[in-house]
Order: sequence, then C-alpha cells, then structure tokens
Amino acid sequence: MKKMTVMVVVLMMTTVLSAKSSRAKATEWNGNINVERLSNYLKLTSIQSEDVAMICDFFSREWTKATASKSQQQRRMQKAVYSNLKLMKQTLTREQYSKYMTLINLTLRNNNITIK
Repeated sequence: MKKMTVMVVVLMMTTVLSAKSSRAKATEWNGNINVERLSNYLKLTSIQSEDVAMICDFFSREWTKATASKSQQQRRMQKAVYSNLKLMKQTLTREQYSKYMTLINLTLRNNNITIK
C-alpha cells in the first residue's frame, strides 16, 4: 500500500513538471525559420524565396511579441501563426503550401505549442 502511494505521488509530480515545461517551451522557441533550408525543401523560385524570407521575418517578430505578452500570449501566438499561414498560402503553390503546413504543425508539436 505504501509503495502504491509513493508511486502515485511520483506520477503526479512528473505530470505537473511536464506540464510546466510544456508551457515554458512555448516561450523558448523564438519563431525563427531557416529560410534557406525551407527554400530547398519546398523548391522555391527566386521570387518565392524573397517573399518567404520577408514572411518569415514578419512571423519571427510577431512570435517574439506574442511570447513576451503575459496576459494574451495564446491569442497572440494564434494570430501570428494564422497570419503566417495566410501569407504563405498567397505565396506558395498548393503542393508547397501542403508541405509547409506539415512542417509548421510538426514544429509546433515538437515544441509542445498548441494553437487552437
């Protein structure tokens, strides 16, 4: 019985610590996107590369503002992501945009960031 109680307490502590680290991770990722690697992966034209570089810079600035905000962090992060996706959709082909969506979803998930 005593072992079971200790096990439950340990499990609860790890859950709490994991939840805290998830929230901290959202502010750890700075929103920077490696444009060169992205361009190679999506096989962008030179014009698309320039546009994507500007969009990524804009996203990085918006993400930094969002993570610095304490009261409306989730709403601002959501706005930054959706603005980025809207701009990328206008710039990329359907196939490129599909690949980009996969990348951004994986990046957010790997950093334990949930956008609703």
